[in-house]
Amino acid sequence: MRGAILPHPMLPPSRSLLLALALAGAPAARASDEVPLPPPPAPARPAAAAAADDVPLPPPPRLAARATPARTPWLGVSIDAGAPEGLTLSLAWRPVPALRAFAGPAWNTAAPGLHAGLALVPWQWAVSPALSVEGGRFFDGDVSRYVNDGVPDGMKPLLKKVGYAWAAAHLGLELGSQRGLAFSVRGGVAWVRAQASGTAVSGDPGGTQVTYRDPRVTALIPSVKLGLQYFF
Repeated sequence: MRGAILPHPMLPPSRSLLLALALAGAPAARASDEVPLPPPPAPARPAAAAAADDVPLPPPPRLAARATPARTPWLGVSIDAGAPEGLTLSLAWRPVPALRAFAGPAWNTAAPGLHAGLALVPWQWAVSPALSVEGGRFFDGDVSRYVNDGVPDGMKPLLKKVGYAWAAAHLGLELGSQRGLAFSVRGGVAWVRAQASGTAVSGDPGGTQVTYRDPRVTALIPSVKLGLQYFF
């Protein structure tokens, strides 16, 4: 019979039987060696590590907010000196950076007064152009000590009570910080209407005489103004 293993004539029958069994099991052993072994089981993770995996990650940090520009101060004070404005002290209010309104008391060394106005400063530079319009009024005051010389005696009573109203337009420059201290220089024209209270007589006693009663004078004159302001 083909494939049968015959006993060796020199071996005992028992040894021949063992040799036949060994040769018959060798192919099966080689086949079992070629079968891949299953992967080892993964070690069990601790419960704390599994719970940590379920915790959501924190959101990424937000970008820093962009720095906001410095706020333009909206309230300030200023002091100015000029002609015919006299010496003025103002409280200034700036609703928008380019526009400001101001008002306050005034003094012309003879009488007190009041003034108010608007200023336009279109650019916030260290040196900025400025356009302003303003007006005011000075109450009656004694100006005889300033213009008494050369005035006829008959006209001197009118100098005891003189007041005037004015309106001016100026164009100039502001130098300094628009958020702090600044100096200004301006020039322009002013309309002035002065009025004296009282009665005066001018002329020769034996000739022609002219009587003045509460006279008024209107004029358009040059105007200059220097100022110092501070916004906070």
